[in-house]
Amino acid sequence: MTNVTGASHRIAVYLASGVLLLGPTVLAFYAGGFFWKQRVIAAGVAWALVAVATLTCRVVVPRVISARVAIATLVALTLWAALSMFVFAPLSTPAFDVVVLLLLFSGWLIAAAAFLRAAAVQISVEPVLALGTLVVVGYALLTRLLPSVIPSSNSALAFGRLEQPLTYWNALGTIAGVGLLLCVRIAGDSRRPKLMRASACAGSVPMALAIYLTYSRGAIAAVVFGLAILLCVRWTRSQIQSAVLCCVAGVIACVVASGFDGISLVEQSRAVRNGQGAAVLGISLAIMALAAVAQQMLSNRSAQRSEIKSLEGWMKVTIALVAIAVVIGGGALVSSEKSAVGANPSRLVSSESARYSYWDVALNGWTQRPVQGIGVGGFEALWLAQRTEATPARNPHSLFIQTLSELGLIGIALLIAFVAAIVAAGRRARSGDPALVAGWIAVLGVVIFHSGLDWVWQMPAVSLIALTLAGALIAEADNSQEAPLVNEMAVAAVSGLEQRSLD
Repeated sequence: MTNVTGASHRIAVYLASGVLLLGPTVLAFYAGGFFWKQRVIAAGVAWALVAVATLTCRVVVPRVISARVAIATLVALTLWAALSMFVFAPLSTPAFDVVVLLLLFSGWLIAAAAFLRAAAVQISVEPVLALGTLVVVGYALLTRLLPSVIPSSNSALAFGRLEQPLTYWNALGTIAGVGLLLCVRIAGDSRRPKLMRASACAGSVPMALAIYLTYSRGAIAAVVFGLAILLCVRWTRSQIQSAVLCCVAGVIACVVASGFDGISLVEQSRAVRNGQGAAVLGISLAIMALAAVAQQMLSNRSAQRSEIKSLEGWMKVTIALVAIAVVIGGGALVSSEKSAVGANPSRLVSSESARYSYWDVALNGWTQRPVQGIGVGGFEALWLAQRTEATPARNPHSLFIQTLSELGLIGIALLIAFVAAIVAAGRRARSGDPALVAGWIAVLGVVIFHSGLDWVWQMPAVSLIALTLAGALIAEADNSQEAPLVNEMAVAAVSGLEQRSLD
């Protein structure tokens, strides 16, 4: 009976883990899960996983306080948004969309924390998520490089920026950035098989190329931030070398693509674009092969060299500050430049954006009701009443500003507590196995950073990757809590046996 129960538990864990790890990739091909029908289905799947976890998992509610706070604050934020929808939200449809999204987030986090506990599952998290992002990014690139083979129609607002299959270029840029970070981490992980590390290094090339063709300044800034976090958490010779190699290979591919205006500017006929796309594809494949060979050589050599010393605390702070300075200072230096529209590399040297108007309107609305906010999903009505330009907007392009505006001080306090609890759980998990969680923490940094600048969190194809990793961090933090207890029990058992033998 015990064997049957154990087998059933293992099957449930592996199947549920597969859904959690592959779910974001599936949603990416349904407009990123942006529309309410996809969200409702995904929320139903998430809470079904919670029900299965309740029946099959030994631990559903984590023991670590920070992990419990993370789950509790996200659930509380969901309940507060639901109360807002029924009591004072000005528009029912946008309010319903946000509440369903938060229901999805809550169920997904609980399920991830329950199922992503086994070592065999945790070691597979990065490769499976990286492969999923590669599928999405590879499809997106082929629609640009081989438009006659894989045709697609961009939305009117994209103006040629790479956006399929998510239909939003900045969200696609975030997924490519997540994929790049995962590839960098896998390539630099000396515990991984050498073939996997070489493949990951090769995979960084299409990730970088996709980021470039989305012309997403926020995604680029988020990747810089994420790389800084990764190196701070995992400052080893192999990680540094792989990070440099992946970034150099990716930049070379982007420089090559920029020389073909049918690819970078989408200004040529389809026949010309097909020819240029085939050329860029061939060159990119060659760069990928060279990157894989170079990574294989580094892997062989690193086994013969000692690792460098860990970073001191002040050095980690310095790296983080330099990354932030590059992100902020780079935008400030070019803030006077006119931002080009659509697929144009000149966008990357401008900080001009309509976001400043969105943020201003959202913050003005918050001052009307600072404690409770204007109501979940209420920015759309606020923008229609106060907008200073004709551009339509459904949200202020910032998770934190939108939460403050729509759910007030109560909502933003819950959101900040949730992020802080995840950070605390990450610190605890890192103390147990830094090599395991380094990539998870870096990817979470990318998504949180970009969510502060855009509405990418409203794309479940993006946000569920972050929540999956947050759940994995919670599970690992809980495992680190359980390990000392197991050791204490083992010591006590051995001491008891010794005492009996003496008696």
